[in-house]
Amino acid sequence: MKSSYIPPGWSEAPISDLCHLINGRAFKPTEWAKSGLPIVRIQNLNEPDSSFNYCDKEVEEKFIIDAGELLFAWSGTPGTSFGAHIWKGPRAVLNQHIFRVHIEERHLNKEFFRLALNQRLNTFIEKAHGGVGLGHITKGKFEDTTLYIPPLNEQRRIVAKLESLLARSHRAKEALDAIPTLLERFRQSVLAAAFRGDLTADWRAKHPDIEPASKLLERIRAERRRNWEEAELKKMQSKGKAPRDDAWKDKYEEPSTPDTRLLPEIPQGWSWVRLPELGEVARGKSKHRPRNDPRLFDGPYPFIQTGDVAQSNGRIDSASQSYSELGLAQSRLFPKGTVCITIAANIADTAVLGIDACFPDSVVGVITESRLVSPEYLELFIRTIKSDLADFAPATAQKNINLEVLSEVAIPIPPPEERVEIEGLLNSALGHINALERTHTYAVRMMSSLESSMLSKAFRGELVPQDPNDEPASVLLERIRAEREATASSVPKRSRGRRPAA
Repeated sequence: MKSSYIPPGWSEAPISDLCHLINGRAFKPTEWAKSGLPIVRIQNLNEPDSSFNYCDKEVEEKFIIDAGELLFAWSGTPGTSFGAHIWKGPRAVLNQHIFRVHIEERHLNKEFFRLALNQRLNTFIEKAHGGVGLGHITKGKFEDTTLYIPPLNEQRRIVAKLESLLARSHRAKEALDAIPTLLERFRQSVLAAAFRGDLTADWRAKHPDIEPASKLLERIRAERRRNWEEAELKKMQSKGKAPRDDAWKDKYEEPSTPDTRLLPEIPQGWSWVRLPELGEVARGKSKHRPRNDPRLFDGPYPFIQTGDVAQSNGRIDSASQSYSELGLAQSRLFPKGTVCITIAANIADTAVLGIDACFPDSVVGVITESRLVSPEYLELFIRTIKSDLADFAPATAQKNINLEVLSEVAIPIPPPEERVEIEGLLNSALGHINALERTHTYAVRMMSSLESSMLSKAFRGELVPQDPNDEPASVLLERIRAEREATASSVPKRSRGRRPAA
């Protein structure tokens, strides 16, 4: 289709008028060798140093390429190698599904032509056969596609300008690419400082008389023992039994305390506490078999899995699946505020439930004792030891840990007043980090949009000024056509007669 506007001096021409195409050779796997010339396949175009198959036989010269040649992958997945490339690898043999694109560089700038072809990728994809994920464009449809061609001098100016702008863009991209790693390091550094007590060192100095966490632990432990004894006594009385003495009280299992000799030093007034002391620790339930029985799903009870926890960024407020009444009957509904910890596939991903939800036994739920620790405090701490917990997983295809491993986890517990201060500081710091991540995502999106805008301006004739002294592209195209016709007429026609026997 003719454009409604073509810049002064520009012309429109089908690809067939501008270049000569040679498709690569179809190699059979039985022809691959361990030495010889590399065979360039589509996957090698974006990564010229990637692994090759080799050809150790003689092939026609037209299939042999050198560095600097223009190639077009006409089959593949849009967004990967599909499109035009200038080969940067070694001397090689071209495989099928790639055109060797020969242009006369006296008339066309090779880098401009590559960019012009890639500017029409959406058109090629629309014309391609096959599905959305993988398509190919026929030689005829490729050659029928038109390109807008400026004068040769303007082609060179466009390429020079784009190279300068894109170089700056690529440097900016490299800087942007480094930011997520830096932000994650910063996040981990802030968390580590919080759980070492560094963030609240000044606060502690101003509050020297705060009751230590050990005192609160003593009261809670005494309360738990008292509750256990009352419950046991009721059981015996309901059976008509009266204890003769207090020997039955010895059955109570005191919570084990961590060996602090193996743990980092924490501030005075803090205590190390094993995970089971912080509340109820229980695996999720999904008893029914098969687990994908459709009768279990599409009800009112949210059902989350390890992937939901991994992708939650620390909080789950919705679920993509739900259990029916039958699903709930073979599972368990954990309350809002439960800390979820994955123990299979993704080890030690964490999130706090913002809703009541069920989950399978690949997720452990911790319902925290609010006087000791908040769900958010525990979830953030588990993030800091995620890699340590993953080290306990056996080296199998399906990595997992168990409740015994989690029960050994020790958590540093500050006095409640200091914990509140820590959570406030963490909320502020992590909020700033999250805001920076959102800004980074926006910057990456804008950088991609900026590159696209630069290319669009280039091919609208708006990137560099037109020079009225440049030879118009129409004259250039006439010369290309004339030279190609002269070349074609000088090549003798092949006889259609029978090929003589050797």
